[in-house]
Amino acid sequence: MNRNLIAAGALVLALAGCAATPAAAPSAPPSEQPSLAPSPSATPTPTPAPTQTALDELIVSPLGIDTILISEPVPTEPASTAIVTYDDDKCTYFGKVGEPFVGLWVPNYAESAESTDGLGAFTVRTKGGVKNGAVTMLWVWSPKIKTETGIHRGSSREEVEAAYPNPTHLIHDFVTDIYVIDEGKGRMVIEVVREAGGQLTEADVDTVYMLGVQPSNVKAVSAANVSGTGGCGE
Repeated sequence: MNRNLIAAGALVLALAGCAATPAAAPSAPPSEQPSLAPSPSATPTPTPAPTQTALDELIVSPLGIDTILISEPVPTEPASTAIVTYDDDKCTYFGKVGEPFVGLWVPNYAESAESTDGLGAFTVRTKGGVKNGAVTMLWVWSPKIKTETGIHRGSSREEVEAAYPNPTHLIHDFVTDIYVIDEGKGRMVIEVVREAGGQLTEADVDTVYMLGVQPSNVKAVSAANVSGTGGCGE
């Protein structure tokens, strides 16, 4: 046999064998497995504990002082946040503990009597002189407690008239003038000294003697001419 034909046949068979062998498939990349490690949780922001309103941040309005509202009982609050606490034997010369006018709501501030002639920062009166009676009167003695317009005990008459140019009423009492500002069922009274008399001196003239809150359906009351406004008493 022709050697050239044999060589050509061998070459054809070799090429055929190569063509029949499938090409190797490319290997797939390894699959990514999800991480099983826990993700760090966000640290919750702690809720700040409620705090007591500072004495110099209290606002007096025709409706009351802070949470103490006219014609409403004093709300029950924790001692840490309450602006008043109940002293059930404050006025024992009026009777026994538990009887009307023996207990008294008193300001819950260490500096309560500071610069207030010993009267306390403010006085709370309740209906019937009992703990859960509706608030009938508030007298404000501390100059730290202000109206929304900044009026406080010791403010001048000019400041009062600039802050409240159109009071609901202006009452000329014995030695004081009472500027009345009504709002809903509440009334704010600003008592300004007109002339010296009694415990009021010339140095007090034309300055605010007292701020008060009363129901709007009763006659405005002058603190300068009422006994018992700073402590025990009706």
